[in-house]
Amino acid sequence: MKLQVCILLIAFTIQSTIARERIFVENGILMMKELSIRRPEDENKLDHPHDAEVWMESVNIAILSANMLSRLSNATKLNVRDGVLSTVEIPVHLENIDLKSCHTNQVLIDFGRGDYKLKVLYVHHNRLQKIPENLNSLKHLKELVLNDNEIESVDLNSFQGLTELRVIALQRNNITSISSRQHKLVPLPSLVDFYLDQNHLTELSFSSLLAESVTTVHFDENRLTMVLGLTSAFPALTTIRLHGNPLDCAWTKYVLEELQSRNVTVADLREGTCLNGTTVERLVPEEKPKLRSVLEARAYRIRGRVFRD
Repeated sequence: MKLQVCILLIAFTIQSTIARERIFVENGILMMKELSIRRPEDENKLDHPHDAEVWMESVNIAILSANMLSRLSNATKLNVRDGVLSTVEIPVHLENIDLKSCHTNQVLIDFGRGDYKLKVLYVHHNRLQKIPENLNSLKHLKELVLNDNEIESVDLNSFQGLTELRVIALQRNNITSISSRQHKLVPLPSLVDFYLDQNHLTELSFSSLLAESVTTVHFDENRLTMVLGLTSAFPALTTIRLHGNPLDCAWTKYVLEELQSRNVTVADLREGTCLNGTTVERLVPEEKPKLRSVLEARAYRIRGRVFRD
């Protein structure tokens, strides 16, 4: 009797899932709602070779492989919202991928697969714990948005060779360190916007980065005492956000002088305080400094320690 009840419950669950699944085209977009792929035969649901944009909602998919996505052979854009999509493998043909709130914890990139066409990669409000490996195989990538995940560290060498990359958004993760493990200069000539706000960073050094087109950086609401290499890494900077950090007073004074001389806007910082309680407003010079800024020097000293830009 109990066995029969269990069989009926399983059958009912399967039928309910099938009944909820809906696949249809709306305004030229292939809509796939309540899509569940748990068995090999379920992959046939992806046999839609004519649609350019695909929207999946409330999915139940453990792994969405590149081979599975090749069934959507004409698609250039994939959007996934809600449900569970644990692992995604980037296919060669997609140009835009946007995954939001679907519990994604792994993005796979096969460096030997070929010439990827991907230009936009959004994996946000998910569960990534690291920058995807082989990211620099995506040679045409222009926007990388990984905000609201669980990333703890960033190796700048992950971005090596991404000469078309314009946006890096890593805000609201758990990042405590950013470094260059290979100690090589990482040029990002097209980068314009860099978001690192609302993480757990205590110190930043960009001695291994050259992003000569960056105009805006967001470092606010971390635990930063200082950011080294600002002027050398971001020579075209126009706006920087540093508020909400326990900044070292000496460093803050020097950096404000330097940024003022370059007409860089320091957003929302004047109302704050630095480590010893001094208001930032009192550190702002009334006139541009006549002496060469300490930040322009090869080395400078704060509290008896020597730092190099």
